[in-house]
Amino acid sequence: MPNQAISLPLLSHFLQIIIIYIFFTFPQHQQREEGENTSQPSSMASLRTIPVIFGILFYVLAGSTATATDAPDYLVQGRVYCDTCRAGFETNVTEYIKGAKVRLECKHYGTGNIERAVDGVTDETGTYKIELKDSHEEDICEVVLVKSPLANCGEVQAERDRARVLLTRNVGICDNLRFANPLGYLKDIPLPVCGELLKQFDLTDDDNE
Repeated sequence: MPNQAISLPLLSHFLQIIIIYIFFTFPQHQQREEGENTSQPSSMASLRTIPVIFGILFYVLAGSTATATDAPDYLVQGRVYCDTCRAGFETNVTEYIKGAKVRLECKHYGTGNIERAVDGVTDETGTYKIELKDSHEEDICEVVLVKSPLANCGEVQAERDRARVLLTRNVGICDNLRFANPLGYLKDIPLPVCGELLKQFDLTDDDNE
């Protein structure tokens, strides 16, 4: 993640210190110059520090602006899991996959062409984080599964292979963080505990129709 920009209150406090320094220092040296010629070198030295101080302030402001500009407009976050019971949803024996590859795709509403694609990889907790710099008001943006690192859990789960995210400010969300629904793969052979586990959900044929 980019470094956070210097806060405006800190910059304001720094500027106030400079103004106070100039206000109290410059008149004193000016009075000494009028009464004593020996104070001229000291006064000139103090005056020379003023451009230096403003130069430092300009550098700090410029660095702060550059840092803020480099910050991403959106951070898309979600998780990838292995459905160890082939239940079609997450359970308490679900495993979250490290190293799963995903892709954020933004397709234009009218043409269906991919306007933007950004890849991501999950960490130890099965979580991916994808940064995006621009908004996509006219696009449909989805995070899609690309590849599972697990040989025994690589079957794409229907309706859990993609998750839509809104990457625009026109939806009443002020935060730049966007959470996507979990994405899942199906394990080849369910775990032995799954039979008893799924009985707790009372899954019958009527529920699946």
